[in-house]
Amino acid sequence: MTTVFRSMALSGFSRAVTLPITFFATFATTSIVIAYAGATMYGFVALIGLLFQLIPFADLGLGAAVSTAMARRSSNDGGEDVARETVKSAFRALMLSSIVLLAILTVISAAGAWPDMLGLPDSLAGASRWAILVSLAPFALSLPFGIGQRMLLGDGKNHVVNLVSVMGPVLATLATLVLAFSGAEPLVLAMATPFGVLGVSVTCFVLAFRNVHWKWRTVWEAPQALSTPLDIWHAAAPMMIVMITVPLALQSGRLIVAHMGSPEQLASYSLAAQFYAPTLSLITTAGIALWPSFARLGSQGRALWTKSIGIMAVTGLVAGILFLVLVRPVAWIVSSQQIDVPWDVAAAFAMLLFVTALHQPSAYLLTSPRLLTFQAGSSSAMALAAIPLAIFLTPLVGASGPIWAMVIAVGACQMIPCIIRSSLFLKGHAE
Repeated sequence: MTTVFRSMALSGFSRAVTLPITFFATFATTSIVIAYAGATMYGFVALIGLLFQLIPFADLGLGAAVSTAMARRSSNDGGEDVARETVKSAFRALMLSSIVLLAILTVISAAGAWPDMLGLPDSLAGASRWAILVSLAPFALSLPFGIGQRMLLGDGKNHVVNLVSVMGPVLATLATLVLAFSGAEPLVLAMATPFGVLGVSVTCFVLAFRNVHWKWRTVWEAPQALSTPLDIWHAAAPMMIVMITVPLALQSGRLIVAHMGSPEQLASYSLAAQFYAPTLSLITTAGIALWPSFARLGSQGRALWTKSIGIMAVTGLVAGILFLVLVRPVAWIVSSQQIDVPWDVAAAFAMLLFVTALHQPSAYLLTSPRLLTFQAGSSSAMALAAIPLAIFLTPLVGASGPIWAMVIAVGACQMIPCIIRSSLFLKGHAE
């Protein structure tokens, strides 16, 4: 167990070390966009630039199967072959997913449907037609290479992923700077973040294959019939539901504010969310280090689960307090005093950090196909509760409405049910 918590600490520490760079890069990117396009336009650039977070399910949930296969790679004689075949199958499926996503984005752009979908003003209708396609294309291209991060995670090297991931915001800042100096259409600046995602994915892909001493052409080799194959779709199908519902609920808040709030409220929400994401990553990167250990321990992981809940509770509390105290003055400085983050928005995001942190150990314990199916049900219930509640609250309380809706829905539909299900599983009840 000491090794597990050392892995958690290493994962969290590596993220903490890179977090100042992430914040500085985010600070710089935001400042450049606001100086180049204005505070109001920043809200729309952030909306488009982070739109890919609504479609992480484009990886079809295959990352879960890859991580689990890699975690069990050395647990039995056939583990190496199963892991290799799982990676090959996942890469090929994600190549297809990438092509399909690019085709869908092209059709939407050709139809000129982005303004109606995203609530953009008429003045941006012309620019949005192809600028959004260009902005999201790097994310689509990154999909097959994303399995590299899942391979490293399953092999207990999440700290490597954290160290590499700092490239993302740095590349985004450089891309924003280049685009601004070249006089690009303001909406095209939204491609900076997806470009950073592509850079990180390709780098992790290369490192993952070097780590396991596989040749890159392995992914193109014909699949082999194994006597004990890992049916990746049993894990991928429920994981895909989780990956649809969780970001759909969270990122829909930005769309709800765009449609039901003012441009100023959208800018405030977007700026606070810009700093919420890296803060949340500090929590999730520590939590995700539990995945390989839980995958190996199964129902024998009660002691690890219990201790990790206490650790994550303290982590979430500290992160929430720091976010509440710092986000408003930082936002004020970053926006050159043009965007104010209200206290209720800051408090809502802080509470969401705490609730999400408490959910992490259960989320990474319940990763067998049947237990992932339970998680799929709870996350679906969360989304079905969060979105209508956000629509109800936004006209009443403003930009904090969708965030409070997430706090309530995550706590009631995910955190509590998953803690109960984890407890039953660890007591020896059938999956």
